[in-house]
Amino acid sequence: MHRIGYPFTLLIVFFCFFSPLYAQQQANRLSLALGIGHLSRQDQIFSPFVHRDVSPFHLSLQYERDKKLKQKAQLSFSQFNPSIGNLYTYWRADPEETFTTAPHSFILVNIDYGLAWKIRKSEPWQISIGGMLQNKIQASSYNFGSFGGFGYLASLGIGPWLETDFHLSEKRQLSASLSVPLLIWVARSPYLINDDEFMHNTYSHQWFKTFLAYLEDGHWETIHGFQNVDIQLTYRHALNAQWDLLGEYRFSFTHHKEPANFLSYQHMIVFGGSLKF
Repeated sequence: MHRIGYPFTLLIVFFCFFSPLYAQQQANRLSLALGIGHLSRQDQIFSPFVHRDVSPFHLSLQYERDKKLKQKAQLSFSQFNPSIGNLYTYWRADPEETFTTAPHSFILVNIDYGLAWKIRKSEPWQISIGGMLQNKIQASSYNFGSFGGFGYLASLGIGPWLETDFHLSEKRQLSASLSVPLLIWVARSPYLINDDEFMHNTYSHQWFKTFLAYLEDGHWETIHGFQNVDIQLTYRHALNAQWDLLGEYRFSFTHHKEPANFLSYQHMIVFGGSLKF
């Protein structure tokens, strides 16, 4: 219950704090959304199994500006806790204790920024095309009884971004966007999991220095070696000149071949609100 309660509390605070604000010009939009997601993920560095989980914990914050250029900045956070089979209790002889296994933990953080030019703006359509910076960080904790392992995948990419908006009516709008990075800096766990370089990176025991050390071990990839596709379908309903309600479907696909195959499909359905100012 706590995992669900905290994001909803944040959503209530968001609306209560910003509700007194008002402005005539509405080129900006700030949105907060919560939702549920399904993850199907296989990282053969750690396991040959496909890990699946449905999680009610997804939070996203998005800022949009629609003037001569269209800008979008988005921060999202998701957590999944898959397990293969049922959890069980095991026994250790020295010292004599019993333990219960724990599910794995995958934490996904996305930080994106897009800038686009409007190539068509005639009611009811608006089509924009530009570029998107996609920054994805995944931290994984694998639990195998009394043993476990930490894994990471960071991809910092740039590529084309296409978005189209269709006004169904004065109060209703449907949007669709597609982004695909073409050049990506990829940092990933080593094949041996805890090799000499990994141990050296974690020597400082300071999370930020360790994170930067992981990134330094990355390399450039093109779309040939690293594939990622993000799709968003958004429905908005205007309550008044200031507030919108939104519902959104998000799909993300990631594939990387080296040093071992990584394949991930993520589906998200989120609901929230937007403040226009």
